[in-house]
Amino acid sequence: MRGRLLLLLMVGTPMVPATIIAALAADPEAFLSGATKSCNACDLSGRQLAERDFQRAKLDGADLSAADLTGASLFRATLLRANLKGAKLAKANLNLIDAKGADLEGADLSEALLFEADLSGAHLAGANLRAAHLGRAPHTARYRDSSDHHGTGS
Repeated sequence: MRGRLLLLLMVGTPMVPATIIAALAADPEAFLSGATKSCNACDLSGRQLAERDFQRAKLDGADLSAADLTGASLFRATLLRANLKGAKLAKANLNLIDAKGADLEGADLSEALLFEADLSGAHLAGANLRAAHLGRAPHTARYRDSSDHHGTGS
């Protein structure tokens, strides 16, 4: 009886193969066109993405090295272990991002909004945080190589 009930429940459910879902999730063009909010582990390195709206995007493990995200909104985006080496994030909205373990070495975060951003374990060596707004970061945040940062902390 239990097996029949499960089969009946599955018959009415449209099935999308996991491979199609995975391919869409990692397709940079689908992500950039707005077809999906997820681009985990995709390559967006060196792209011109200034002023784009990536609110609530899922970019875990994505390569955004040397990307120009000046003035972009990544509000509530997840960037777990993402590569943002040398990325331009000046004046970007990074409020409430989850960027645990992200590599932000040499990134330009000047005047960026980082309220309640979780940068636990993030690599920030050489990052420019001049006039960045770092208010209310989680108490658990630990920044590696953080000796040369100049955020306002307000």
